[in-house]
Amino acid sequence: MSTDLVRALLDRPQVVVEYLRSRYARRDQEVCGVLYLDVRNRLLEEVELFRGTLVSAAVEPRAILRGALERSASGLIVWHTHPEGEVSPSAEDRVFTRQLQAAAGLMGVRLVDHLILGHGEAWYSWQRHEGGAGDVSHAPSA
Repeated sequence: MSTDLVRALLDRPQVVVEYLRSRYARRDQEVCGVLYLDVRNRLLEEVELFRGTLVSAAVEPRAILRGALERSASGLIVWHTHPEGEVSPSAEDRVFTRQLQAAAGLMGVRLVDHLILGHGEAWYSWQRHEGGAGDVSHAPSA
């Protein structure tokens, strides 16, 4: 992947969603991952954290932040799929995101976004919805 493509990839939530969808859309299990970023929001590494039926204890903020420190990442984008299609954040999604954002801030790491990818074109971005306030989902425009 070229540096220019990576920079464009992380420029907007919609572009990140299109990248992730190209890699994970056909999965019939829930998948959760993180994109570790440098200070200029360039991709350092993509890590798949979990695959299967996600339970709240399966992915912990501590493990994600340990990965950020090991890679000297200054930012991260967390994402997961909802193969059944619903992209509205669950109560567990909201708690997890708030905990991760608070812990990351204490460590000097930016939580750039938390994305939920649903069936078809539906997706949800915390960045666009002010920390998940509201139940608005949207599809990328063509």
